Amino acid sequence: MKSLKEEIFRRTVFITVLMILLFGFFISTIFYRTQTENINNFIKTKNSELEYFIKSYFIKMYNAIEYLSQIREIRNAPFLKEKERQKVLELFKIFEKIDQDINYIYAGYNNGLLLINNYTPPPGFNPVIRPWYKAALKSFPNISQGIPYQEIKTKEWLVSISKALVDDKGKISGVVSIDTSMEKVIKKLNENKNITSLKNIIMKDDGTIIVANNKLYLGENFIKKYNISKNVLKKQGFFTYAENNHKKIGYINKVGKLNWYLITSINEYDIWYPTLLKTFIIIFIISLLSIFIGFFYSGFFSKEILNALHNLQYNLYAIIEGKTNKLKKTNYSYIEFADIAQNIESLTNNALYEKNKELTKLNQILLKMAIKDNLTELYNRNKLFEEIKKEILNFKRYKDPFCLIMFDIDHFKHINDTYGHDIGDKVLKETGKIIKNIIRSTDIAARWGGEEFMILCPHTSLKNGITLAKRLKESFENHDFGIDSKVTISIGIIEYENEKDTMKNILKKVDKKLYQAKKEGRNRYIY
Repeated sequence: MKSLKEEIFRRTVFITVLMILLFGFFISTIFYRTQTENINNFIKTKNSELEYFIKSYFIKMYNAIEYLSQIREIRNAPFLKEKERQKVLELFKIFEKIDQDINYIYAGYNNGLLLINNYTPPPGFNPVIRPWYKAALKSFPNISQGIPYQEIKTKEWLVSISKALVDDKGKISGVVSIDTSMEKVIKKLNENKNITSLKNIIMKDDGTIIVANNKLYLGENFIKKYNISKNVLKKQGFFTYAENNHKKIGYINKVGKLNWYLITSINEYDIWYPTLLKTFIIIFIISLLSIFIGFFYSGFFSKEILNALHNLQYNLYAIIEGKTNKLKKTNYSYIEFADIAQNIESLTNNALYEKNKELTKLNQILLKMAIKDNLTELYNRNKLFEEIKKEILNFKRYKDPFCLIMFDIDHFKHINDTYGHDIGDKVLKETGKIIKNIIRSTDIAARWGGEEFMILCPHTSLKNGITLAKRLKESFENHDFGIDSKVTISIGIIEYENEKDTMKNILKKVDKKLYQAKKEGRNRYIY
């Protein structure tokens, strides 16, 4: 025979290893998915935050450009006198003063004229050949999407937004433009950069990068540089691409009517590496705990089982010999299972054992009598009291609704007087059968007394309680009780909805509903 202790040890080791593998797999899978979802949510949230900032930052400049392009003096500046041009410069100055994010407001014209405050263009400066001027003509009649460029004198990186001007003759006379420094935008793009590979860029619909958290990317074409399908612009949302042999996960979103695209991306490495590291640590800790618990439980369980089995054997001998006062615990050997089986067989044939069986059977009958109604085979009032108490506690703890349905048989005294008490008892028995066929397995039905019955419906709203009451009423109407008149019932229904209500209160409430049903003509339910 095998040793029970060794068998328990072998099975404990097997189960421990199996649990480590299963838990490791499920924890790593769930943890990776959770981490990935958290990173994706971070990217999306960061993108949305930047989108809001960009909208609020640039839309005011778009609105300013749109407004300035409608001013007659600005549109016709080449044909105005110097005094009138000064008014244009004063207007520019007002806008620059109102919005501190504006570096320059200026207008360049076909004839080489440049209107700008606090700036002297270098010798040979020609606005017509500047990028902002060309971008406005290309986007006409719309506002240009914006272009990054270095200021010719200060070498400062600016974003220029411009729109072509149309003079009173309907011809393009020049371009009005607003410049804003990239520094504030770039600072925002780099804000809260907890992930080193996080990249934020703004590009035009042709892929040209106009703002980025790294100035080296300015002016490059994002779509061509990373060989990205233009379908990404149409679908928006998450996409992947490769940069310097690193797979990156990006989120692209269109920035409102600016017609720009904002991209937020990170290295995939930043998702799986910390996830893998944390998963490994968790699995390692779980493995150590599992091994410790497994071996501890194996030794403890083995000793406990062996002692219990030996005690069982000793007790069996003691019972057979009538020496119950000398029961004790000693060490046990696994080989003695055969002896225990013989002792159990011997005890089975023993008169004391038979008496115990008889006593157990009687106890079961008494227990049944204590909670069951003999006539209807339903629970009695005492049992229902206990179950209602439990449901009240469940409601107070978990807010789990329940209903009480109380009904009695209409004119039951008339049935007894007319057909006799034997028929009356038969009607009560049939009532028990009807209730058992109607209620759910979780419902508890009881004979409340005489011809009154109560049904407790756990996890049940008033609406569902009414449905049950309706079925109950219809079942009585359609049932053949073996007498020449229909047997009907009157029903009261309540839902327990106030945790301050005591059992006494709710029993009064449901009894009141039953009384109302009888008062209103019987064979009905009131809730």
